[in-house]
This record gives sequence, C-alpha cells and structure tokens, in this order.
Amino acid sequence: MDQSHISQQNLIIILSTNQSIHIITAVHRIVGRYGFQVKKLLNHVEKMISDLNRIYCLQSHEVAFKSVADFMNGTHQDFLASTHETIKDHLTKLGVSELLQNELVTASIHSNYNQGLEVPSFVGLVSLAGGMVGSLWRVEGGNFQLPRQLLQHTGVRVVQGRVTRVVRDHPGFQLSYSTTGGEGDTTTGGEGDTTTGGEGD
Repeated sequence: MDQSHISQQNLIIILSTNQSIHIITAVHRIVGRYGFQVKKLLNHVEKMISDLNRIYCLQSHEVAFKSVADFMNGTHQDFLASTHETIKDHLTKLGVSELLQNELVTASIHSNYNQGLEVPSFVGLVSLAGGMVGSLWRVEGGNFQLPRQLLQHTGVRVVQGRVTRVVRDHPGFQLSYSTTGGEGDTTTGGEGDTTTGGEGD
C-alpha cells in the first residue's frame, strides 16, 4: 500500500494498536517478574485511597480534630496503627514478595522521600498511590507555580508566622499568630475577613 494514501482514521487505528501492544508487553513483563502480587498491591493501595477520601465528607460536615491522632482515627480505624508499622512489615503480612518490595516499592518511596522500606506503612502507601493509581502530572517550569498563581489571583495577604491559637467563631474561625514583628489575629469565614496586628508580616 502507498503510505501516502493512509487515511487519518487508519493512522489512528495503527497508533492505537501500537499503544495496545506496548501495554500488553509491559503487563506481560510485570506479571512474569512479580506474578499477580502487583494486582493485590494495587487493590490494597486503591482501598487505602478510598478510605482516606472520607476526609472530604467529614470536612463538608465541618468535623474538626484536636490532634493528628484524632484525625487519623476519625478517617479510618487502621490509619493510626499504620504509622507505627514499617511498610516492609505491612506488605510482608499482606503477602507481597521481597522482590516486589525491594524493586517497585523501594523505587517509589525513594523517588518521593529519598528513603527506604523502613518508613511507616501509611507513608509508604501514600507514596505508592502517587505512582500506581491514577496519573501523575507536573507544571511546566515547576509545580511551585501553582500555589504562586493561586496567591496572585486571589489577592490574599501572606503572613509568615506561627499559629498560636484557633477558635471557632461562627460562622468562621478566629486565628491568632505570632511573627518576628509581633502578634496578630485574623477572622475568616464570615462576611468580610479581618486581620489585625502582626507587624513585619
């Protein structure tokens, strides 16, 4: 066939077929090396993400927590315990092979945190979630541009300080803070946010 007469539709089919072949080849290699444990690990990570997403429901109902421990217990009963167990021990109990841990899991954790299998299992699973579930993205020129642009477009004032107190003040919150130039207060969530004090912000 004359290559110049290949239609756009045929070209798309050819490209799609080539992509499918690459995917099938990759899956074949992964299963050949690690068996179906990769699927078990993927399902485990997806369940963890589903449990963690419960925080959005709690936030929509204005549920607050007094400590990180309360937050973790409030999100899922196993999360706090997962901060006291290494990802290596956790995955070993799950039946994930040492080969899979030493290669794929270690690579993910090292890439994200420059650490190994001794990190807490909660941290390790969050790291795996970034590489195994969904898709990764980056902002061209650096991800730091995202918060920078948000600040510019919202017109908020950035206060570099230390939060000393947060009090519920319906319909918002009153936040007290200290900076190198003094102390200040800000009220948010009401009809007109206000900020006072805090020289040297």
